[in-house]
Amino acid sequence: MTFLRCLVRQLIRDRTFSIVAVLTLALGIGSITAIFTLIDAHDVERLPYAAPEELVLLWETEPGTREESSVAPGNVTDWRRELSTVEELRAFNVDLPTVAGIGPARRVTAAVVEPGFFSLLGVDAVRGRTFVEDDRTSDGWVARVRHVFGLDWLGGGRDVLDTTIEIDGEIHRVVGVLPENYRHPEPGTFREPMHLVRPLRLPPEWASSREFHFLRVLARRGPSASLDELRAEADALGQRLAEAFPETNGKTTILARPLADQLFREYRPALGVLGWAAGFVLLIVCANLANLMLMRGQRRTREMAIRSALGSGRLRLVGHLLAEAAVLGVAGGVLGYLLVRIGADGLAGLQGRYLSPVAEVSAGGRALLFTLLAAGISVLLFGL
Repeated sequence: MTFLRCLVRQLIRDRTFSIVAVLTLALGIGSITAIFTLIDAHDVERLPYAAPEELVLLWETEPGTREESSVAPGNVTDWRRELSTVEELRAFNVDLPTVAGIGPARRVTAAVVEPGFFSLLGVDAVRGRTFVEDDRTSDGWVARVRHVFGLDWLGGGRDVLDTTIEIDGEIHRVVGVLPENYRHPEPGTFREPMHLVRPLRLPPEWASSREFHFLRVLARRGPSASLDELRAEADALGQRLAEAFPETNGKTTILARPLADQLFREYRPALGVLGWAAGFVLLIVCANLANLMLMRGQRRTREMAIRSALGSGRLRLVGHLLAEAAVLGVAGGVLGYLLVRIGADGLAGLQGRYLSPVAEVSAGGRALLFTLLAAGISVLLFGL
């Protein structure tokens, strides 16, 4: 403890150097930690669903192209019945209805899902309930409202359950409220959060149609089934359907993609470039700090000579200088992490605008551990 106090006093005496070093380190470590939080948000384990690695999106596709296309309702029925490697399978879509209620009418982004969709995700309502099978055929559709939308638009802090709202001219009742951090697994380009979620109700003449292609399909593969096994079974089923319905399915088969790949794949190259750029910035920071340490070392030649004359060996002198660098590294790391925490909302806004709106930026424990790692590496780079 006495040794640490001596180090801190020495750095305080040379306060100009210490302040410049800590601020420089904070900017370098803060920048690479900020990029880490963006990259970490796009990790499959961070998706806010139960066992997200088991979730798969199923599409129709032309053999040899592997380009996804929307699915016909009749094919959804066959897939649900025939795919043994799939534990659950639900269809969904996106809608842009006009909603009227307590506030002025507005156009919102809404999800339309089959009952059981949220149990497939492992997401439950924080108030009220999720959809049941009766919601599919009831005369009056029900609605689920995202937490922020419900509180901001349906009257502030009042209870939104059983509130009636008008959606495209029809009266609906709010039966549940989604968690505030709910992210809809939308593979499209919609940037707005899903304010409303309502049950998918198809006209009877569409339920078995193979001509109208407008659905997305989310499935959960069984815990004992691998992705390769699911794909093999899907290919075989696609061939059988092509033979049974040559007019509608003759040129299509089934494409299975992990949900995380579908949601994040187009952003990963950009995130990789940002990661390398942040690493390069940290290297420049460490190089500049190394130069500052060398310049400071030139001024301390007499001090080091006295220490050596008093019996301090080379290893002890090196240890002393590394200890000073460690103190600077810890101070810079703490300040850098605080900068990331302060700017977390801004990072989340940038992420939601330019990257995947499904990913959730969090400067939590993983970011703190990364900050400590970056600070340790920085100390070695500029201290040695």
